[in-house]
Amino acid sequence: MTRTTRTMRRMDSALPSDGYDPPFPEAVWVNTNAADRVQGFRWLESSPTGLRARCAGSGADLVWPADGLVRYCGISTADFVAFSAHRGLADCKVLLQGILNLGLLVLATYEIPRGGGPGYFSREFFARRAVAPAASSEPAGTTVFGRLAKPAPVDTAPLLGRWRNADPAARGLVEITIEDDAGGLAVRALGSGEEGPVDWGPARTNVFACLDEAGKASLSLLATWDFGFLESYLQLRLPAGTLASAGFNVFKDGSGRPSYVTREFFYRE
Repeated sequence: MTRTTRTMRRMDSALPSDGYDPPFPEAVWVNTNAADRVQGFRWLESSPTGLRARCAGSGADLVWPADGLVRYCGISTADFVAFSAHRGLADCKVLLQGILNLGLLVLATYEIPRGGGPGYFSREFFARRAVAPAASSEPAGTTVFGRLAKPAPVDTAPLLGRWRNADPAARGLVEITIEDDAGGLAVRALGSGEEGPVDWGPARTNVFACLDEAGKASLSLLATWDFGFLESYLQLRLPAGTLASAGFNVFKDGSGRPSYVTREFFYRE
C-alpha cells in the first residue's frame, strides 16, 4: 500500500522515503573568533556518541547524547549537513542549530529565558582542529552568555513588512510576512504548493537580541510551526537589508522522509 505523504511546499515531495539518518561526524571545532570575542561556545566536539561544547560564559562543558541530537540532510544531498540540539538549564533553555558550510561549522545559539522576555542569540563560526581539549571539571552554568553585556533593545521596524523569495522559481517558501503584535513580532509564511501558495498560518515566534557580523546590536527571530506531521524551525536574520532564513525541518509522520535544512533569502516588496 502506498503511503500518502503531506507537504507544505513542493520541495518536500522530492525527498526520499527510505528512512536514511546521516551519521554525526567525528570532529573537533574551534571558534574562529579571538578569545575575548567569543560569545557562546569556545569549541565543540562531535562524535557518534553525541556532542560536547565548552561554554564561554561559565567555562563548563554542556553535553548532548547522540539521541538528543537531530541530524539533517540538505535538500539536494543525503549527506549530513546540519544538526540541532535542545538543552534545559536552571533558568533558561538552550537551542543549538549548526550548519556545515565551506568547511566551517556555522553555529546559531539561542538562550531562551524560562521567565519570558527577550532571549539572546549568537551566530559564530568554527574551524576543525585535530585534538579535543580536556573535559572541564566546572559545573554547568545557568546561562550560556552569562559573561556578556546584552545589547539594548533595537528598533524592530526594519524587519516589518512583506518579504518575497529572491528566487522566483522557489520550491520552498515564497513569502514571509512580519508584523508588529502588541510590542512583539508575528510571523506568517506561504509555501510553494503544486496548485498555488500554501498558507502556513502564524508561527510561534521568539525574539532574540544579538550582535550582527559587524558587532552592532541587532535582532534575530525564531519562528516555529508544528503541523503534526512536520515541525519547522525558521531562523530569521536581517544582514545588509536582506532577510536571510535557515529552516530546520523534521518529519514526524513515519513517512521515512529525512530531516533536512534549507537556506533561502528574501527581499522586501
